[in-house]
Amino acid sequence: MTTALATRLLKGWVAACLGSMMCITSAQAHWMAAQQGTLNIVGEAAFMVLSVPVSAFKAVDDDGDGALSKGELVTHAGTVRQQLKEGVQLFQGEQALPLSLMMVDVVAHDNAPEAPSTQLMVMGRFQLRGGSSDGVSELAQTDTMRLHFNLFGRDSDEQAQEISISRQEDLQAAHFTPERTTQSLFPSGLTRVRERVSHHPEQALLLLLAAGGMGLLMIRAWWRRRPLACHMHSNRSTGSKSFGP
Repeated sequence: MTTALATRLLKGWVAACLGSMMCITSAQAHWMAAQQGTLNIVGEAAFMVLSVPVSAFKAVDDDGDGALSKGELVTHAGTVRQQLKEGVQLFQGEQALPLSLMMVDVVAHDNAPEAPSTQLMVMGRFQLRGGSSDGVSELAQTDTMRLHFNLFGRDSDEQAQEISISRQEDLQAAHFTPERTTQSLFPSGLTRVRERVSHHPEQALLLLLAAGGMGLLMIRAWWRRRPLACHMHSNRSTGSKSFGP
């Protein structure tokens, strides 16, 4: 087999695999609920499916009805894609990975497939850096990956996004809000504590005060028992002298 033929076969195999993944992703997107999403890490790529509110995007709703028609989406496709790239980012270390193979469409209604929709269906792919012999990205195995999401709508029920993250047997449910737009992927225990402290400093302060209070109570209890302990030790010492030779 020549090198050129092997290269063509390899490219064909990769394209077929990507096509299969996108077909599976498309099937997922058909029933994806509003403000829901998935991020599946497979080998050296991460495949994303999201349902995002239209009101999260700026300068795309021409008639101001709070929904996006297929015509409006075509007209503002570049603007939508740019805002998606800025609002949904996957980081490895400090580097933001480029979002590619992006597909965007309005979420069609079964009874009115051409009607404007308040939700956009988004599919995309992140190319991970690094690799290992078992097909899992080397950096993806470490505690260095973070997902950033900052596309929230105007309505109260559009102020949260749920994203299910998977990597082989690992599963993680990520909950994003305007106050919590970045989360680590499969974080260690120490990272979870740091994130909790950074997002809920008031809880961290309460825990610190509670721990300090418990420490003071323990010191106080020990100090109160100290004279009794010293007295018992003194009696034992005296007794030893009395019955000694």
